[in-house]
Amino acid sequence: MEFKIGDIVKVKDIQDLIKRGRCDEELARQMSGVKFKINAFFIKPNQYELKAKTGLTVYCYEYEMEKCENIENESIKNDRKDDKVMMELLPWPELEEVGKVYTAGAKKYGPNKWQNLPDGYQRYKGAMLRHLTELEKGNDVDPETGCLHAAQIVWNAIAMLHCKMKEMSLKNNVCNG
Repeated sequence: MEFKIGDIVKVKDIQDLIKRGRCDEELARQMSGVKFKINAFFIKPNQYELKAKTGLTVYCYEYEMEKCENIENESIKNDRKDDKVMMELLPWPELEEVGKVYTAGAKKYGPNKWQNLPDGYQRYKGAMLRHLTELEKGNDVDPETGCLHAAQIVWNAIAMLHCKMKEMSLKNNVCNG
């Protein structure tokens, strides 16, 4: 097999390396299951310097390693370690119900008019509590819009969040001048 710098490889048979005295148990444990990137060709023929993301560097001959398959499909980034927002956790069926509330509001008042409501935070809090009261009475669906009261509670909470974030943004801009 032909290898080149940048290839992603793994050690074929770690136990064989131990038997032949090429590594000890501790190094074998560190190498187990690790994917390495070929960093450089080394002094001896067919020997390569392999470097893992962990910083571990080992030297292997061609016959001691194999290319990792399907590496193109693996991401080098790790969104969990990068602390990215886990948008995939959002509950899509429930968000669709909230989207229906946005649609009903846009038909009644116009798209995005809700964003500039005077005293919005307090008014949305009142509306949220009215929908919560209806839900607690056992009324699942708002007869005026056909939307679920629970979805309207969420919508009003989002509108309150929008108002609060807008208020915080204005404070920060004034303070930062």
